[in-house]
Amino acid sequence: MRNDEVWAINPSFMANHSISMLLLRRLLQLKKQGLSNRKIANNLQISRDTVNIYVQRISGGGRSLDELLSLPDDHLASYLMAPAVPEKRDKRYEQLMPLLPSMVKELAQPHMTRRVLWEDYRKNNPDGYAYSQFCSIMERYIGRTNAVMHLEHKPGEELYFDFAGDKLCYFDPATGGAIPCTVFIAVLPFSGYTYIEALPNQKRDQLLAAMNRMLRYFGGVPQSVTSDNMKQYVTKVNRYEPAISELVLQWSCHYDTTLLATRVASPRDKAAVESAVQSAYHRIYPYLRNMRPRTISELNDCISCVLQTFNAAPMQKKDHSRLEAFEHFERTLLKPLPIGDFVPKTTVTAKISPDYHA
Repeated sequence: MRNDEVWAINPSFMANHSISMLLLRRLLQLKKQGLSNRKIANNLQISRDTVNIYVQRISGGGRSLDELLSLPDDHLASYLMAPAVPEKRDKRYEQLMPLLPSMVKELAQPHMTRRVLWEDYRKNNPDGYAYSQFCSIMERYIGRTNAVMHLEHKPGEELYFDFAGDKLCYFDPATGGAIPCTVFIAVLPFSGYTYIEALPNQKRDQLLAAMNRMLRYFGGVPQSVTSDNMKQYVTKVNRYEPAISELVLQWSCHYDTTLLATRVASPRDKAAVESAVQSAYHRIYPYLRNMRPRTISELNDCISCVLQTFNAAPMQKKDHSRLEAFEHFERTLLKPLPIGDFVPKTTVTAKISPDYHA
């Protein structure tokens, strides 16, 4: 197998849902960080039963996590492959979910309580959920549909990125015509420390290269990286369990960080980067209006100069700058960068001809 190929596990070997080699290695990395099985399942967006089965096989195999991570893909797959386990479907959940919209409306009525709703629910569903689990499911449903949270960010844990809606331009030296560029913006929400770069387009190879430069700019790797459901990042849009692109998963394994995607049409989920985009419009774009860069490289040099001033300027209603907050509280909490940037790998599927030659 060549170094630029990625070996994939046969789904028939996997427990519960099929899991790729990238997800398996990411599972090992997260377990090495000490995360619980529940958090690993949430981060990877796979069944907790699947995680439990792999963790049991890892624990019973007698090899350390470092040894497993150093194994070639085919050896690791043979070592950890497990028989398929049929997915369990909870009929109680399927029965309860259609009832929740009307229950939530009733809950808004005076003197109505969850206890009364639960008692009515159990009369019609004697084998239904117990009271505590009923309340937990209702709470999650209410949170998904209409809750507005104030997000408290911890230093070094999160990074958000997005493309700005408004573009910047450089100017063709021959014709003087403006050539628009998309603008990539990333922010560490705890400190507000911001990275901005102009790109020729929004294609996946440009996005991955920008994500490499983003982490070099910050000088380390956060625990998680979050974007919206852009098509370069997410291959299957789902409000609760989006499917992340395989190349982007490779990127996350290279940098040992967790990939997250916001819910569809939920800008509050990425309020930090939305705020950074607005700050760019007000504090970066105006200072570029009189500059006439002739290449995208010159445009990025101009952005870099203005961005440096922006990050070093005191923030409103605070006695420090974004740069000061980053240097004092956040830089040392970022994980170190790996040796070398991420280089995309490709998957090659070979077929054997009748004469047994590939």
